[in-house]
Amino acid sequence: MTVSANVPAKRAGLVGRDDECRVLDDVLEAVRAGESRALVVHGEPGIGKSALLQALVNKAGDLRILATVGMPSEAELPYAGLHQLFGTMTDRIDRLPVPQRNALRVAFGLQEGDSPDRYVVSLGVLGLLADLSRECPVLCVVDDEQWMDRETVLTLTFVARRMKSEAAAVVFASREGREEFQGLPTLVLTGISARHARELLDSVMAGPLDPSVRRQIVTETHGNPLALLDVARGVGPAELAGGFRFPGAVPLSPQVERGYRQRLDALPPAARQFLLLAAADPVGDPTTLWSAADRLGLELSAVTPALASGLISLGARVEFRDPLARSAVYRAAGLVARREVHEALAAVTDPSSDPDRRAWHRAHAADSPDEDTAVELEQSAGHARARGGLAAAAAFLERAAELTADPSTRTRRLIAAAEATRDAGGHEAALFLLDTASMRPLADEQAARVMRIRGIIAIEQHRRADGVELLLGAAARFGPDHAEEARATALEALAGTFWDARQNDPLFAKAAASVADIVRRSGDPSTFTDLLLEGLYVRIVDGFVAAVPLLRRAVDLLVTAAPTDRWPVFGVNRLLLMLAEELWDEEAMGVLATRQVVVCRRDGALAALQQALNYSAFHRMHEGDFLAAGALIEESLAVAAVSTGRTNRHVEVVLSAWRGDEIRTPKLSAEVRQQVLDGRATFGFCADYADAVLSNALGRFDVALEAGKRAFDSDQRIVASMVVSEIIDAASRTGDLNELRSIRDWLAERVAATPRAWNFGLHERCLALLRDDDRAEDHYLESIAQLSTTRGQLEIARSQLLFGEWLRRKGRRGDARRYLRKAHQTFHALGSVGFAGRAARELQATGDVTTRAAERRHPSLTAQEAQIAALASAGLTNPEIGARLFISRRTVQYHLRKVFMKLDITSRAQLTQALPPEAAALPV
Repeated sequence: MTVSANVPAKRAGLVGRDDECRVLDDVLEAVRAGESRALVVHGEPGIGKSALLQALVNKAGDLRILATVGMPSEAELPYAGLHQLFGTMTDRIDRLPVPQRNALRVAFGLQEGDSPDRYVVSLGVLGLLADLSRECPVLCVVDDEQWMDRETVLTLTFVARRMKSEAAAVVFASREGREEFQGLPTLVLTGISARHARELLDSVMAGPLDPSVRRQIVTETHGNPLALLDVARGVGPAELAGGFRFPGAVPLSPQVERGYRQRLDALPPAARQFLLLAAADPVGDPTTLWSAADRLGLELSAVTPALASGLISLGARVEFRDPLARSAVYRAAGLVARREVHEALAAVTDPSSDPDRRAWHRAHAADSPDEDTAVELEQSAGHARARGGLAAAAAFLERAAELTADPSTRTRRLIAAAEATRDAGGHEAALFLLDTASMRPLADEQAARVMRIRGIIAIEQHRRADGVELLLGAAARFGPDHAEEARATALEALAGTFWDARQNDPLFAKAAASVADIVRRSGDPSTFTDLLLEGLYVRIVDGFVAAVPLLRRAVDLLVTAAPTDRWPVFGVNRLLLMLAEELWDEEAMGVLATRQVVVCRRDGALAALQQALNYSAFHRMHEGDFLAAGALIEESLAVAAVSTGRTNRHVEVVLSAWRGDEIRTPKLSAEVRQQVLDGRATFGFCADYADAVLSNALGRFDVALEAGKRAFDSDQRIVASMVVSEIIDAASRTGDLNELRSIRDWLAERVAATPRAWNFGLHERCLALLRDDDRAEDHYLESIAQLSTTRGQLEIARSQLLFGEWLRRKGRRGDARRYLRKAHQTFHALGSVGFAGRAARELQATGDVTTRAAERRHPSLTAQEAQIAALASAGLTNPEIGARLFISRRTVQYHLRKVFMKLDITSRAQLTQALPPEAAALPV
């Protein structure tokens, strides 16, 4: 249930609110124990009241939740809030005493009558809560109380003061402390600490941010979480650009901007210029400000009205009251006024200690082409990138181009800016810069670079064929003097063919033919570029086995080298992990996955970061670390939200399948398949793979086999190692021996070409399933032994599961239990619920009792839960159990609900069989 639309996104989390969350936890624990509670959460707008209430609701899944949000449009409608809470409970209202029933029915417009007495209405609401709490503890949440109608607030505060033995809580969120709340427990929210504010800001910023600008944003938002999030969400990475574009970047609503303009218009011109000077420099250094003010001839008298306006304060730092005020001041000024203050700031900024910001101010002060400043900006782009990421570098290069008079030099700088913008995730902005560069005739190498960047963007936008065509054209257009760029572009073209590719796609042959001459001219490959270029060419023309030596050398070279060269990380980052996986190289997968994420985060390369996070999530899934995989997927979705805007769930659906989520996985799979229609063929592989995993876990082996075969055949088999386990499992259970033999032969070829414990273990598993004699056991044991030397926890458990199933069918129940228990323990610990359930069912078929009890005991019963469960199993009623243990019957009911959930039962009649031995042994 959503409390308010203003709750910060889940990814931002409740940072810095541990103490407050403990207060909320105490409220819930009291209600669950049958007690009544009331709480008023106070705080200024944006301080996190709604987020806390949402956190409270999220933790109260076992309670009945009643929630309402105050709306200004309904503030004058008597009992509008109560109607949201209780208006649909006509059956319960009709069971109330007649005066209360009639009062509520009139208040809710269900019958005609005089205006009801608020006291009688309040008693009726108290009766409704008591009635509801007899069935289940109740949580009543009132958000934005300041906009709630007074009758509702007065009624609920009356109820909150008079609740005694009801298992119910009423929690308000309000901006102000009102007289109506007098005497009720209060939780006052203040700003989060600077450390937590930095943590929150960093959690929602997809790219790096200049430390001085981060410090200024944290200072000016005064620990207000919503203000921090507004700054981060209101501008994209290109607009913020590490802080170099910050002053006027934060968007303002017309009403807010109009309000600030009115305040500014009331100030003397000198005071307005002083405020503009402060707004133009987001660092907030007082020395710089005073020096620039002196250069502009501003007297100290100009400061007094500026300070009196309340928009700014002076101390160790220059601080605006909030980032909106800074943005409003900058936007209200004319272009000439802005240039004047930037010129003054440039003049007083030390070129040796901060050349980048000096160049930036000089650029904003220029009113005509200025080659000296443009050169300075271009030289500073590299430094800016180190401080503020690729978006900052792009901002410098774009401004350098704007200040360039020479057409050829201007084009070169525009192309460089477009490339940095694309790397930062700004596809549309990059295309605009390329369009601008293309407005004049281009030299061949410039035209080739434009085509290359357009091609990369097309592939990232899932227009694979268009992108590969552009890259092939670009590679051919580079002349002999740019052979290295030609090879790099040819490599990107070949890499692009494998993205969203399907088996026997004619684009493979076309791409290979187009780059054949470039490959032949590369001679003896020794660099990563040349090795991978020739390796992919051979992979297409002669097949996987022939390409292994070249691909092996390329991956080894990149794993052992320092990541100083940008483009191997960014240009072909989609392919690198897939190649490492096709080589069955877990170590390379781990190194490359981690390195790509680190480098992309460092440089704010959002276009590549999203892919790097997704592949890293796949690697974590392979290792069985679902928690880490989920966090990486969350970050990937956050990066997508601030860059491409595309929400891609193809990795999330696989994780959902491994977790055994029968409800969410089909929904995600359908969403992913819809994206396949938009040209993202690789997503179809992920949907099929997820369907195969979930179906195998649930025993739907025919469905799993068909899904697995679709995935295996759809993606040029470059990531087939992910899905072969599903085909092996499903084919063996459906009796499709031809499919099993086909996978055996495919694995044998891989083992021979690139022997690894991972593929050897799968091959041995396949051999075991193709035999039904005593030799099968040797193959199972060898599979388990080989896989036990790898990081693939899921694969180890799969071989143990299949071996246990085979042993059970052979009548060797004791041996079967040993391996089935190991498999069950692994799946259960990793959170793979579906496969844990399959292992548990197999164990039950062997007659295993202890594991079934252990399954039901997780999480284990507390001492009080075990005692209550034992008494209930012996036939005692809730009041009798309460009297025996000196607790209320509501507390007994609460604990029994938890027992039923933990033991996965629905009635007392099932307790005798489900009760853990230690609980059953308790005296009654």
